[in-house]
Amino acid sequence: MSDCEKARHCKIEQLVNIKFCFKLGKTVTETREMLVKVYGEDAMSKKCVFEWFKLFRDGKKGVKDDPRSGRPPTSTIQTTLNECDG
Repeated sequence: MSDCEKARHCKIEQLVNIKFCFKLGKTVTETREMLVKVYGEDAMSKKCVFEWFKLFRDGKKGVKDDPRSGRPPTSTIQTTLNECDG
């Protein structure tokens, strides 16, 4: 999983802010600077912001990931932990 994919899972709030800035006509650089001001070192990378701007420019409406093809996970963290506990 790429850094941007990981960020997508845990940074919905930032994605909403990125979309807001995109709709206001802000640049990627301006948006990233605002994210850093608010979230500090937890802000998304400029690369991720750029990728999301591209998705919005291409017509993406929401901030959630699209479904992915391939085999879904077959276990959960809790199941794994229970198995480790014996």
